[in-house]
Amino acid sequence: MEASTVRMCRVPAGPFLFGLRNVSIDLQEFWIDRHPVTNEEFAAGRPEHRFSPHRANHPATWVRWEDALGYAASRGLTLPTEAQWEKAARGTDGRLYPWGDEYDPRRFNTYESDLRQTSAVDRYDGPGESPYGICDLAGNVWEWTLTRETEGPRAGLVIACGGSFEFGWFELQNGMASHGWFGPADGHPTVGFRCVTPTGASPPT
Repeated sequence: MEASTVRMCRVPAGPFLFGLRNVSIDLQEFWIDRHPVTNEEFAAGRPEHRFSPHRANHPATWVRWEDALGYAASRGLTLPTEAQWEKAARGTDGRLYPWGDEYDPRRFNTYESDLRQTSAVDRYDGPGESPYGICDLAGNVWEWTLTRETEGPRAGLVIACGGSFEFGWFELQNGMASHGWFGPADGHPTVGFRCVTPTGASPPT
């Protein structure tokens, strides 16, 4: 991988199987952060963001949705849609988890991993990667998406994906098709984010 693209991974154009019903959806190519945005990265542009020094490489949490969008925009990027995030995590074959269909707490930070807190974003590099080489998509923290519910009892809430260290086998039995809903005006201790290239944008340089 070239040095200029190490921070982001390419997800090629084409269909994939989306959601609990594995509906085929076609997406354009996009590039997505290999890891969630860390405390250190977020604080570089937001000095008011506080964190313990030993958590510099942990995912940035307590970040409001609008602030996550603002950080992404400062890099010329945006947040992934629900569909983009899920394709990045599951690939095209309908697998439950980035590595396959087996729930394996050795591959990601979940309740059964017994960490009970966030972990460094590169802790599970390798065994926890998705088919596109993207890391830490499962567990650790939920991740904001660009997608908001527009109707029904969850109208106005933002969809987050991936689960968190608080979730175990039962909550994540549907794998990366399991989604959460959070209020956009507040930061949350188990919600982080990563960025993607806007639709139709050129690859990152």
